Amino acid sequence: MKRASLRAWLRREPVPEKVKVRLEDGEEKEIHIPGDVRNRWKTVEASVNASNGVAVSLYDKKGVLLRAQDLEREPDEDEDAGDPVAKADKARSRDMKEWTGMLQAVMHEQNTSFDKGVAAAAQSQDSLVQLVDSMAAHFAAALTNIHNIVANQAILQQQHAEQSARQTQLIAELSSGDGSGKDDGIKQLLLASLLGGRAPQAPAAPNGSKKDKS
Repeated sequence: MKRASLRAWLRREPVPEKVKVRLEDGEEKEIHIPGDVRNRWKTVEASVNASNGVAVSLYDKKGVLLRAQDLEREPDEDEDAGDPVAKADKARSRDMKEWTGMLQAVMHEQNTSFDKGVAAAAQSQDSLVQLVDSMAAHFAAALTNIHNIVANQAILQQQHAEQSARQTQLIAELSSGDGSGKDDGIKQLLLASLLGGRAPQAPAAPNGSKKDKS
């Protein structure tokens, strides 16, 4: 890569968090990225050029390689000036480096998208499990309420049946008499109260009956 286009390559997406330069002896030197947003990549470019490195590599905050390129040295004025084959080789080499950097960037984006998709799928599954649990809890509560209603209704029906049986037994007892006429008036009143009617009147004396003698 030509040093003139280094700055645009440095700030291209995905934006790197670390910049390292490899020197001729194989040693790697990390370039500090300043906090000044406006002049950040200009400063990094100047540091890379001053390092006399042969290659530069960019990494994300996890240390994953984003892209890497060799640094071309400035050629002599007369070097390969009249050799078209050498110029073509250099052009092909430059294109291959550019395509390699683009491929690395695409692979990084794919990996990032895959990680986000896995996280989203896990979150959706958790939400679905919570929804199913909530619906099951509401369904169980509804079944409990229905059971309580049915049980209460059965109790009320049993109580009503027992009350009706007691009233029937009491009516039967009041309706039956021993013929002595003792307490018949009280029994008639209780019987009328239970039946919801009026107490029966005493039978009228037959016509022609004799009056008591004074």
